[in-house]
Amino acid sequence: MKDEIIRKQLIEILKDAGVLLFPNEDRLSLFIYDGVDIVLNEFEIESLTAMEVCIGIELELGVSIVPEQLSKFDSLKQLLDEILKLEKC
Repeated sequence: MKDEIIRKQLIEILKDAGVLLFPNEDRLSLFIYDGVDIVLNEFEIESLTAMEVCIGIELELGVSIVPEQLSKFDSLKQLLDEILKLEKC
């Protein structure tokens, strides 16, 4: 359940940063509720946007990820796994 809450928050962070300008709500729902992964290179995450995403993650989830780290993740699932790992520390 906690996983699902973090998935929802992560999608909201991406929307707030302008990454999901025209989101496919069905795919986002599959990510949130069924764990279907989404490849990050489908989104346009430039340096300023990456900073906004990282700030959103820190403010909303209490986990610090820097833009350089963000660029190393291939998918939302990898980012989620890192957030869950850091959250336990």
